[in-house]
Formats: sequence, structure tokens, C-alpha cells
Amino acid sequence: MLRGVAVALAVTVLWVSGGFRGLVSAQRDSRASLELVDGGYVNLLIGISDRVPNNPALLDRIMFVFTEASKFLFQATKKRAYFKDIHILVPESWEDSAEYSIVTWQRFDQSDVLVDFSGANKTNLPYTNRSTPYTNKATPCGEPGQFIHLTPEYILSQSIANPYGPYDKVGGGS
Repeated sequence: MLRGVAVALAVTVLWVSGGFRGLVSAQRDSRASLELVDGGYVNLLIGISDRVPNNPALLDRIMFVFTEASKFLFQATKKRAYFKDIHILVPESWEDSAEYSIVTWQRFDQSDVLVDFSGANKTNLPYTNRSTPYTNKATPCGEPGQFIHLTPEYILSQSIANPYGPYDKVGGGS
């Protein structure tokens, strides 16, 4: 628990009009790249698959998880880094909300974090058939990976996340 530390986090929820499908591509649009600016990571893109049913609790939980992860990152880096700006893409199949903004540069196939059911990206990895979080990385050390994959079950259930370590350190919370 951090005390006396203010970590500002702007979360924008975007509703995708026109739908989206597809796997994450290896290339990202340079204007959409995750960047560290004045200690804050900006343009972190979280994409919720159109296979995931409308669930406001999931959206709330994603916001909570990444807010807690930002606090942990800030503490772990001795106040040098945190998540400043996060964009969450919700599929067109979800009910529209006045809280949602219109998509500008964001595309599902460029998401840094995918929220989808297990095995959905067909990577043929041995752990893609359960709720295990994983990173798809085919690049050398020090280079960015393609994406992080989290299942809705992992985000919503502390009992699923607990085996991976302290919940707040792996992207969860209480």
C-alpha cells in the first residue's frame, strides 16, 4: 500500500463502431506506440475481444487492476514510472455508454494487452487453453513483445490469479 503518493492515471474507454476482428499484428502504428513520457507510460492500449460478452464489471475490474499496477510500478521503479494514459477498446457488440469516447488512432490488432478467452489467438502455446496470463514475444530481450494476453476469468477471479504470485504484482487486486 502506498501512502502519500499521487499517481495520476487517465483511462479512456473507447467504443468501436464498425466492429473489429483479427489477431494482433507484429507491427504497430508509430503514432500509437507505448511511450515513456516524463515518467508516465502513455498510449497503453487494452483491447477487449468481440468474443467477450458485455460486462460492466469486467471493465471496472480492468480499470482497477491497471490503477493498482500503476501504483506498484511507481513504487517498484522508485517513483520513476507509472501508467499515465490507458485506452480500453470495447467491442461494438457491447452496449454503448455516454462514458465511451470515439476511437481515433486505436485499433484492436495493435493492442498491448488483449482480453479474450483462452486459446483465442491460436498461438499453439501449451498454456493457451486455460486462464493463464502470458506474453506473446518472438523478439530478442530488450525489444517489445507483441502483446500480453489476459482472460476475462483471470481479471475477474482472484482465485485464478493467486497462483501467479502476489495479486497486485501480476496485474490484479483485491
